[in-house]
Amino acid sequence: LPRLGRKVRMIASRRDTLWEVFSSVRVALANKNLTTEAQLAHDLRQSGEFPYAHVVIDEAQDISVPELMLLGAAVGSLPNGLFFAGDIGQRIFRAPFPWSAAGVDVRGRSRSLKVNYRTSHQIRLQSEKLLPETLIEADASYTMSEAERFKTLDFEQMSVSEIVQAKAMLSRLKLPVKPLSSRRTHANRQGQLVDKAVTLRSLIRQGGNIQKLYYKKKAQRWPNLVVLCDISGSMSQYSRMVLHFLHAISNNTGSGWAKVYAFTFGTRLTNITHHLDKKDVDAALAAAGAEAQDWEGGTRIGECLHRFNNDWSRRVMGQGAVVLLITDGLDRDQESDLEKEMRRLRLSSRRLIWLNPLLRWDQFAAKATGIRIMLPHVDSFRPSHSIASLEDLATIISKREDIGEKSRLLHAMQNQI
Repeated sequence: LPRLGRKVRMIASRRDTLWEVFSSVRVALANKNLTTEAQLAHDLRQSGEFPYAHVVIDEAQDISVPELMLLGAAVGSLPNGLFFAGDIGQRIFRAPFPWSAAGVDVRGRSRSLKVNYRTSHQIRLQSEKLLPETLIEADASYTMSEAERFKTLDFEQMSVSEIVQAKAMLSRLKLPVKPLSSRRTHANRQGQLVDKAVTLRSLIRQGGNIQKLYYKKKAQRWPNLVVLCDISGSMSQYSRMVLHFLHAISNNTGSGWAKVYAFTFGTRLTNITHHLDKKDVDAALAAAGAEAQDWEGGTRIGECLHRFNNDWSRRVMGQGAVVLLITDGLDRDQESDLEKEMRRLRLSSRRLIWLNPLLRWDQFAAKATGIRIMLPHVDSFRPSHSIASLEDLATIISKREDIGEKSRLLHAMQNQI
């Protein structure tokens, strides 16, 4: 069965097809005198034999329906019979479901912890005692070279500990932008433009004598930043790191952007702007991930850009918006008019910058159809596979003359024709 369309109620014919698989597994388990955890929880609940009066459950966000129904029937009615500890933002195994339907009602009885005790001052002090002195007295030149190497490391090649360190560095990055000159003006003594209207009104009040000239200067305004981030299977790791970077930009009031808008797309377009307003990056990305249900699925770039151009472009592309398009360009939707949508997106934006992690390869060539269609319509084509590549973005985002790798790849495409 195709993965497209998950979390949608299946028709009867598909359910019959799947039931044949489940039925054969049930028979095989019965022949070997085996059972599943879900069936074991169901059998215990039916038996009514449960020797415990209190149960403490950790990582409660991953509890299953049968397990919760067993606990609810066994000790749910007892005073303080159940104690749950969990973090909904770390749910990775189970789809959400209402606990009340399983016989457990925590409404009005739950609390959110505000203090993180995992990295307390006492734990840090004890941990530092275990470190060898050579790490504390490291050579400065060696440390700098290691830091530079780490910044160029591909996000997809990082270990778990390196990813944690990279996210911390991304949270400190900034993406400053220069203000735009507006057609509107305001009074200013050091201005270069004569304010004719104010000067004439003063002339009338003075009986026709010009005592001084009044000056004005053009006002400045800040552009919007619009980010379209691909969260398909081939982009999942890069998307997570870029969204950490984007969260830092959204919450950095001194960066200069009038407003930061964020959209994810895979098989559908999702607006996650309001989630990035949360100060806690983990909570923000967990909420964004819960809403974007096409994470690690397929890619329909043309269709998603069509939805953006039709539904959102006029709302968010004002004020001379700069657009960051973050995708590998591997479009699997052959029916959409990708070239038309890219042209519309380019005409609506002040600058369209395409960030592609595939540019990490020195011998990268525009061979995929989607890449060949999209490339002529962007202003700049740059990599986005490492911390260093995102740092470079901060230096060029206001430089309209920067085109990145676009010229080289277009020249190579013409030679192939």
